[in-house]
Amino acid sequence: MPPDLRLREAVYMAARRWHPEKQADAEAIEHSQAAIVLAAADGAFDYFLVDTVKRLLGFLITGRLVAKYFVKLFGIGWQSVSQQDWLAPDAADVLRGSIPYRPYADQQPYELYVDKAQFEALLKTPLPEVKKRALVAALEKYKDKSRDDRRQFVGGLPDFAPHHITDDVWREGEKQAPLKRGRRPKSSK
Repeated sequence: MPPDLRLREAVYMAARRWHPEKQADAEAIEHSQAAIVLAAADGAFDYFLVDTVKRLLGFLITGRLVAKYFVKLFGIGWQSVSQQDWLAPDAADVLRGSIPYRPYADQQPYELYVDKAQFEALLKTPLPEVKKRALVAALEKYKDKSRDDRRQFVGGLPDFAPHHITDDVWREGEKQAPLKRGRRPKSSK
């Protein structure tokens, strides 16, 4: 399945998620390509974008996020950017969009894409301790569902959807709000 999110758009999605207080600034810079290039050239890039670019570079270098580009020549198709390419000195400029990605010096520039589902999974933050009580209460409320259905339903609630809930956190909550004993009754259809 081809990637479905431009890397440049991903940078601004991450900036808005990780720095909500700077959302207006991120949107203003996102909609002005000239402002991005000038800000990068002047070194006047706001701290929130510098932080965002560093965090995304970390994901790209470690392979937790994979960027791809499409090669039309000879029907080659989608190619992944190697993790070593993100160690280059100009990798941050590629992420900011101030210079194009060129796998080889003499080639045409390519636009980079990432898989949206993989990217959004990285944006989720761990569940804060203060919300664990609410998680237990939600699990208690939906005792009639199977474990997997309960996890899926509760994890999709607005209070918990922006967070990454680990298996350990689920188990801890389920110990405090166990399922009803015995078999579930057969549903009549």
